[in-house]
Amino acid sequence: MRYFLNIRDGEELLVDPDGSELETVELAIEEAKASARDLMAEKLRAGEPVNGQSFEISDAHGTVVATVKFRDVLPL
Repeated sequence: MRYFLNIRDGEELLVDPDGSELETVELAIEEAKASARDLMAEKLRAGEPVNGQSFEISDAHGTVVATVKFRDVLPL
């Protein structure tokens, strides 16, 4: 199934135009977690804030099937 990793930043939604072909929603969540870590690292290096962003994972029908908050992927 094709999943889209759309980025929610407050009221703004950055839509993933291509999506990724993944077998399960769990794999889409793992991909979102890895991408969130990469994006946060880039933002930190650039001195940009990283609080509040999340991935809204949607299926091919546009239904949001999971949400991954960027801050939740940080090791504590």
